[in-house]
Parts: sequence; C-alpha cells; structure tokens
Amino acid sequence: MKKYSMLFVISMALIVILSSCFKAVPVGKLNTDDIRVDLSTNYDIYSQVNASAIELRFDTNIPRDAFIYDKNNSLLLVKNYGNETLVMVSKAQRDIVKGEKLFSIKRNYLNPEQSKIITKAAIFDEESNKIITKATAPYQDGLSVSDATNVLTNDSTWTIIHAENISGVEAFSIEFYYDENFMEIENKGVDGDGVDVLLSNVNKATVEKTGGKLLIEFSTINGEELTMASSDLVKIYWRAKNVDPKQTITLSVDATLLNNALQKVTVDKHTGEVTIYNPKLLGDFDDISRGLSKDKVVNINDFIAFLDHYGSKIGDVNYDSDFDIYPSEITPVGEWKSNNIYSIAFPDGKIDLYDFIIFSRNYNKTKPELNTPPGAFDLTGPGDGSSVSAGSVVSFTWSAPVDPDGDAITYDLYLDTNPNPTTIYVKDLTTNSYSDTFNQTGVTYYWKVVAKDPKGGTRESDSTRSFSINPVDRIYAAGGYEGIFIFDAAYTNKMVQLQSQDTDGYAYDIVKIDTSTPEKYLLVADGSEGIISYHLNAGVPEVDNTDIDGGKISLGGITRKLAKKEDSGNYYIFAAVEDAGIKILKATFEGDGARDTDFQLLGSYSVTGKTYDITYDGTIAYVAAGTEGLLLLDISDYSNPILITSINTDNNSNSVDINSVIFETEGSNKYIYATAKDKGVIKYDVTDENNVIALYSFDTPGYAEDAVYSTIEDALFVADGTMGIVKLKKSDLSYVGVKGTNGYAKSLDIDGSTIYIFDSFNGLVKMDSNLSIMDDLVSAPYDADTVGANSLVGMNARKSIVIETDYNESGILDANEVAIIVADKSGGVRILKNDGSIIAVVKTRGSAEDVWFDGTRYLYVADGAAGVSVIDLDSDGDGNVLDDGSVSGTADNPPYLTNNYVDTDGYAYSLLPSETANTYLYVADSAAGIAIINIASAGAPVYDKNVSVDGKVVVDLAKDVTNNIIFAALGDDGIGSLTYAAENALTFVERYDTDGYAFSIEVSNIADFVVVADGSAGFVLKEYNTANGKFSEDGPTDGNTTSDKYAVRFEDAMITDVVYSSSNGGFDYYLLSAGNKGIISFQVDPADLIGLDNSDGRYPDGDSDNNKIVDMYDTQGSAMDVTIYNDATAWVDKAVLSDSLNGILIFSYDYNTTPDFEFGPSPFSNTPDKDLNWYNLIGGIAANQ
Repeated sequence: MKKYSMLFVISMALIVILSSCFKAVPVGKLNTDDIRVDLSTNYDIYSQVNASAIELRFDTNIPRDAFIYDKNNSLLLVKNYGNETLVMVSKAQRDIVKGEKLFSIKRNYLNPEQSKIITKAAIFDEESNKIITKATAPYQDGLSVSDATNVLTNDSTWTIIHAENISGVEAFSIEFYYDENFMEIENKGVDGDGVDVLLSNVNKATVEKTGGKLLIEFSTINGEELTMASSDLVKIYWRAKNVDPKQTITLSVDATLLNNALQKVTVDKHTGEVTIYNPKLLGDFDDISRGLSKDKVVNINDFIAFLDHYGSKIGDVNYDSDFDIYPSEITPVGEWKSNNIYSIAFPDGKIDLYDFIIFSRNYNKTKPELNTPPGAFDLTGPGDGSSVSAGSVVSFTWSAPVDPDGDAITYDLYLDTNPNPTTIYVKDLTTNSYSDTFNQTGVTYYWKVVAKDPKGGTRESDSTRSFSINPVDRIYAAGGYEGIFIFDAAYTNKMVQLQSQDTDGYAYDIVKIDTSTPEKYLLVADGSEGIISYHLNAGVPEVDNTDIDGGKISLGGITRKLAKKEDSGNYYIFAAVEDAGIKILKATFEGDGARDTDFQLLGSYSVTGKTYDITYDGTIAYVAAGTEGLLLLDISDYSNPILITSINTDNNSNSVDINSVIFETEGSNKYIYATAKDKGVIKYDVTDENNVIALYSFDTPGYAEDAVYSTIEDALFVADGTMGIVKLKKSDLSYVGVKGTNGYAKSLDIDGSTIYIFDSFNGLVKMDSNLSIMDDLVSAPYDADTVGANSLVGMNARKSIVIETDYNESGILDANEVAIIVADKSGGVRILKNDGSIIAVVKTRGSAEDVWFDGTRYLYVADGAAGVSVIDLDSDGDGNVLDDGSVSGTADNPPYLTNNYVDTDGYAYSLLPSETANTYLYVADSAAGIAIINIASAGAPVYDKNVSVDGKVVVDLAKDVTNNIIFAALGDDGIGSLTYAAENALTFVERYDTDGYAFSIEVSNIADFVVVADGSAGFVLKEYNTANGKFSEDGPTDGNTTSDKYAVRFEDAMITDVVYSSSNGGFDYYLLSAGNKGIISFQVDPADLIGLDNSDGRYPDGDSDNNKIVDMYDTQGSAMDVTIYNDATAWVDKAVLSDSLNGILIFSYDYNTTPDFEFGPSPFSNTPDKDLNWYNLIGGIAANQ
C-alpha cells in the first residue's frame, strides 16, 4: 500500500513539473510600462498601451529569424548592434491596440533573470496632421477672393472674386494680385484672356496683365446701377506651377467701384488663399546601394532599405533625407486625400520611430495614377445668344476632345438661368451632342459642357453659351363680366391691349387650342352660359372682331374652370361646373372659320356642394371640390368617371375648403398644390392615387384663390386675395415673401420667370419671380373734368361726409341742400353739391384720407404723412359756411386751407372726435398708434400725445361713449381696445387678431358687440366686455349659446367699410363698401346671430334664414367707404359711396317701405357701364407664342 502511495506522489510531481513547461508564465523582470512578456512555448510580447509604434531595445543579440510575427498585418524592424538588438513594431496602416500581441521571440534567446528590455512607445496624432482649410462661404460684406483652393502642381483651376451686400455700382475696376512664381494665368474663358465676367447686363471687360497683377474693367449697359446681395463677379483661370513640396499663396483684390454719378462706392476687400501641392508617395524609396528604385508602391523592399537608415541623423554616414519622412501631411486632393496617403514631408534631421510610423501608415499603398484630363474643346451649337421658339427642339453640340491617356470620355451638360451654370441638366453622355424640347417662354438659359475621364480628370468647355426661348407675344385673358381680352406681351415691361370681346356670361377661365391644322381656338368658361368657342384666324397679328366668332354649349350650372387634353388627334375638355360637378366633352374643330366647333358630352361626375377647379394627369383627374376637399377620379373611361379617393384635411388634420388644384411631377413623384381659401395652401403627395398624403400646409395671410409653381426655381406663387402674391418654397411650403397688388389677386399664371396676375378691380399685373411688378395694366384714369354729369370727382376718393345747411342767401347751396365733402387722397379735399356740381377743390399738404366737421366752421383732415390739416369753411367770417365769400381764393392761396396743422408721428388715416364736443380729436396714426389732438381752440389744433396700440398699425377708430372705450382697426393685426378715465388718457387693454384685414370698425347696434370690415374675411361681429374693454374669449360666453364672434364672408368680396343704417321689423341693416364688388346692403337678425355664416354671404341667400344680402350693386371700381344721410329735398335716405376708381356714387334706398329696396345711382354719377379700359380679370390666361 505504501508502494502505491509513493508512486502516486511521484506521478503528480511529474505532472506539475511538465505542465509548468507549457503554461504561460509571467516574466516580471522583462515587463515595462509599454509591454508585457509572457513565457509559454516562446516569449510572447504584448502591448500594454495604445500606440502607433513601439521601439524595443534588448541587451543581447537576437537574430532576425528568432522573431515570429504576423507578416501580413505587422511591420517588424530588427537591427543588431553588437550585443544589442533594436526592434520596432507597428501595424500596417493602423494603430496598435492595448493588450494586442505584437510578436514572439523563440524561447532560447531570452533569459528572464539576466535579459533587460528598454521600450519607447509613440502615438501619432492623425488629426494634427490633417490639412484644415478655410471655408469659402459665408462671405463677408465687400469683395472677397474665393478661398480654400487646393491644387496639384501643373493642374488648371480658377479663382472667383465675389461681391457680398454691395449696391449702387455702375463701373468696376478690379485689380487681382497673385504670385506669378507659382501661378500662370491661362488663355481661357469666353474671350480667351483668362477672365470671365459672371454678371449679366454688363459690357465686355477689358483685361490687362502686368507682372503679378490682373486689371479687369467693365461697366453696366445703359448706366444701370447694380445691387449685389451675394454675387460672383469674376472668374479667373490659372495653372499651378511646380513647387517643392507645397506652397501657400495669398491672393488679394483691390477695386475702384463707381456709381452712375461717378462717385466712389466704398467697400471692404478680403484676401483668399490657395495651396499648391507636389505630392510624393512617402516610403517608396530609391536606394542605389541596394539597386532599389521607386516602383509606385510601399513594400518589403522599401522596408529593408528603411532599416538601413533607421536611427541616423544629419551628419551620420547612413543618413539620407529621402528616408526622413516625418513630419508629414496628407495632400488634400483626389486619391491622395481619399486614400489617406502621406505625401508631403518636412524632414526634421533624424530618422526615428515617428518616421517608422509614417512608413507604416503608407505600407502597401500605391501612388495615385497620374492622369491627364481630356484636352480642350468648345461648344458648337446652338449659337451664343440665339433665340428659339417655345416647343422647338434645341440641339446641343460640341467638338470632341482628345484624352492624352486614351481614356474613354463622357460628358455632363450644365444648364440653368445663371450666367455661370451650376446645375447638371443631363450627365454621363457618351456622344458629343444632346437634344431636348423647351417650352418655358421668355427665359434665357446658359449652358456649358464638362468632359470627364474614368480616372476623375475633367475639362470644361472653353466657353459658356446662352440661348433664349422667344417670349409670349400674345396673352388671352378671361375678364369676368367684361368678356375676354387679348394683350400683346412681347415687351419686357409693357403690355398692350389689342382687343376685347364681350361674352354672354361671366368669363371665369380660358384655354387655347392649337389644332393640327393652322387653325387656333379659344374656349371660354363663361359661367352660366357654359363653354363658348372662338375661332382665331391663324397668322393674323392683330385680331379684329371679324376674326372672332363662336359656338357654345350649356352645362347646367356655372362653368368655372377648363382643362384640355389632346389624345390621338382628338381634343377633350374637362369642365368644373360649380353646381353640377365635372363634365367631360369631346370638341371637334372643323377649321372653316365660322361657327365650327362641335361639342359632344361624353360623361359627368356629380359632386356634393361646389366644384371649383379640375386638372389631370394621364387617366386621373384631380378636382377641387370645396368642402369635399380634393377628389381623385379615374377618367380612363371618359363616359364613366369613377371616384378613386378623396381627402378634405391638411397635414394637421384640419378640414379644408379647396378651390383650386395644381399638378406637378418631380421624377417619379406626383404632387397636388391645393389652395384652400382662408386656410392657405396644402401640398399633397398623389404618387399613389389610393393613398393620398397631406405633406405640408401654409396659412397665407389673405384668402388663397389660386397658385402656380415655377419650373426653374423652388417656388410656388399664390394669388392671395387682398394680400396680393405670396411666394413660398414649393418643396416644403416655407415662406419666402409677399408682394401686394392694387386689387384683389384672384388667379395667376406663369411663363418662365414672368407671372401674370388677374387682379380683380385692378386689371392684369405682370410681375417677375422676385415679386417686382413689371407692368400694371389698370384702367386709364378718368378725365377729372368730365366724369359724371356735372362733377369734378377725382380717382382716389377714400372717405366722405355730408354736412347740412339751412341758408340760401349765398346761392351756393339751396335750402335743405347738403354738401358732400370727399377726402380724395392726392387730389386733396373736394366739396360737392348733392347734384354732383363742384363747390370747391382744396389741395392739402399731404394725402387726404378722412375728414371730420366740427359742426360750426372747421373741417379737420387726416392728411396722411402730413398729419392733420384744417380747412375753414367760413373763411370770410360771416357766420355762413360755404357761401360766396368763403369760396374766393387764388391758386397760391387755396380757399379755406388754413396755416394751422399738426404733424403727427405717423400717417394719419382716420379721425374720431372725443365724447365732449370740440375737445379732443383722436387720429388713427398708422404705426405711431393713436395721436391725440387738442381742438379746444377752434381751428387751431395742438398736439397732445401718441398712444401705442400694441405697437400695431392703426387705420380706423370707433368709440363706446357709454363705457369709455376706444376701439381700433389694426389692419393685418385685427382689432384693439383702449379704455379712458380722462379723454386724453388712453390705456391699451388688448388686441384680438381677426381672420382678415381690419379696414374699419364701429360699435354695433347690437349691445356689447363691435362690427368690423375685415377685408376678405368679410363682415365680423365681435363681443366685448363693457366693464373692462376686453374682447370675449372665443367660445360660449356672456350667456351666448355658441360663440362670441360671428362672421360672414362674401365669397371673393373685400369688405372695406361697414356702417349701421337702421332697424326695421326686428332686423338691423348695414351698408358695406365691398372693394371689388361695390356696395352691399346686409340684413342681420339680432335674435339669430348663431345663423350668421358664409352661406349668408351669397346672393341670393344660401340658407333661407333672416341673415342675408338684401341688395348689392357692382360699381366695377374700388369701393373704400360708405356713409349715409337723409336727403330732405327728396325725403329719401341716401348712401354715399367713395370709390377710388369711380369717385363718388350716390344711391337712394328706403327701408321703411320694403326691406328689399333697389339701389338707384343718382344722376350725376351715372350707372357705371362696362368700360374696356378697366379689367375685372379673374380667370386664367392662354398664350400664343
């Protein structure tokens, strides 16, 4: 038993001894801070740090073949010095990671008890060796030289001189300074002088080159002064000369800029920098002693050569500066940059561990192949500056360059509206030609070609050319009651009416048909008359009445919009009929010059409610269906349109009332831009017709009626009613800008960068895409001496009042006769008898906006920028106003105008007297708030103070004398309220933002309400708290069952003034001046305010309640103000309408006999007839190129 026990003990001992020979045993004496040594089969060396390379020195001679390492991914340099061995280790093209095995040494070559290792680890900061360049943009104000250009030796490039926020310059003299030791100006550009001027509308530049300076001089055509918000001025072509290894050059600019008065325009100047590189593949060595030459790759042969020079420094026999490759940089150009190749060395006089790191970084990398780009070439067609007709095929051709390396060449065609085009129109062409069709008329395009080889070499065509699409020379416009109009629009800033044609109905829209024969036709959506066709004799430059004739088809409702489609030689018409849905027709044109259009009704689709617009794409129609929203119809079978889907919400899930639709394709995506009246614009993705998505919306400030998009910029233009034109980005409907028109922007169309706006009660407006009005085709001014039977009424009547007199001794006014006093803006103040004859015209200092009579003698005038003026109506002091003595005067001393006035801080729009007679006058003083004027001394006003109304523009005032509250109409910002304890101590309370533009305000006959003329948002009743002047919160308050705000929108009417007239039979009556609609009489049932809604704004009434339009009269002008008085001579009530296009119109009415009265214009104003000098344009356009 003892024997077996002894054998077990001996066996276990052997196992322990043998196992110790094979497990890793730490060798503590060999460890350093940088490495750890473990002993197993061999000595394994591990890194204890993150490092780019580690150097190890052993105090014994270890042969190279004793080292075991991963030769595919590691670099190991072994060098013996007598009884010492130097080892350097790195990973190819990356850092060493802590804990990573570096290499092994065979077991026989180290003695843990006697050997010693000294180590040094180095980390290479890659970031500090990167080239950091300055950005070109944003530029500073002034002239700048483009920056951050990196270029290789012998490469061609260019430099830009840029202008930022410089204005008022006609002539340019620019000096460009460069270092001719490193740069050579090339003979490139349009004129081959190395310089291209990148501005349009300038004369050809003169260029002088002396030493290291370029003098570039040019000026604008016709002395125009240029404004340059951010513009590239000049492009300078140059080639980089040889450098070693790199050279940074400062480029500077000096300039003399003159305006058209030859005065200097002072600007700051800013330098730029370019860096030229001459890169080498560091680590690819020549070594004559080893027969080694550069072979464009860093490999083991280079490593062996590097080993021979490692550890040397300047002065040592084995030092060679070619191997001294640290510090170094990566050339930030092409493949040198993309492959992270160290290529620019700055020898530091020693070859050590850091040089080894650079070598490791480049190990196994190859030198980028030197590539010669394609040779020079130029454009051949179309000719520079040529013109082509819209719809024509444009053939682009250019000479074929030769590639010195024999590489295949492809081409990118650049084309846009910039003189230096940057948009790739088509890419990777394999032939030196390309053709396409261009339809956008009136546009100038610039184009160039860039030739490319597969190695990244490029060459730009020697020149850039331009061509223009001939502008539209004829515009056909739908003009409402006026019929249709034909304009010559071939001129840049001028439109000329050629002809008009009255239709039987109300022309909403127009489309033009060009048949395959020379015959051309106009189809008109003529309201209740349906569609009317007019034939145009082809080739006739001026169309007269004998050249236009027509046939028509009734569609059973109000035809509002048309869309045309040509399909296999047949013409199909899609009609949006307001009360009858969609109608699809086939139109056949016989071409015989007479009534030669035949319509065949193919199919229809009924829409609940209103149908406003239609467009289509292929077999899908898109319908603006009012409160039903956007409808998508399958029209593959014209006889049976089928609903695919509908959507009546925006991207915020708000219900919308859609009144127009515009279709656009972008690649494979399809979009609809829908206008939604007071909700603005919505963009829908209709790519999948079964899954329509509301992407974006923008609530425009006015009443969105129509929209068009640009094909040459990211822009959508919206006809926004009283607000004019709103410009949005079509990509996301973000806001860009707004431009007011003089009328009501109802619809619009676009031709290139020119927008045509149908500006109701104003005419046809031509605007460019930057929202600058190019031409405004409004009515020709009436002759002020002949308007009306006997009156001298101006064109700018803003407001009027009526004063009564009781004396006839002067012969000026008869007994019981009244004087109508008109604030006539730039025409001053006009005083008329009620038969229209002139008493006097008083020119004021400013622009007469409103008048107020103190009841005895003095007339106060809200005189615009001139503040408040005073007119004495009894200048002879006999106690009688407007008698013979009072109307005498001379041109230099106008009758009645006194020298007393108050220049307020703002712009005086309207006047309101204080409760106490002849004490204070409140002035709606625009952005200055309310001006308070002391009028206690009759005729001698004294300025008291201005009171801000929340910092907003004040345009009209009203007062609640019982509760000491002043109300202010604030235009775009709604309405405001102020309270007062003393009449000259107003305190702002709050502001309420209405939906439209608050033109005027007055206290309603309905208790605790004000009534507001809210522009396109209509007639508004708003409740307020009589105790504190605060407007009630929206929602049920103060005992009301539903709301505290009631509004009626009168379709496209713009309500500019409202006045309470009378009450009768339990109803209240209001007179409204309605911008583009004239005058409206409106009945309100105080017991049924809940029933006030937009259906009450239609005539006849839309919902048969007691809130309704009683009567209306379209003046075809621009109604701004209404006032009422009783004509004692005729014992009737009369309304005086101030109309800025027609002057003053007087209407008789009588609520006491019947509420459904008839307006009857007085004899002196006449019933306004249709006047072809005035355009009520509301429809689309058709163009004849």
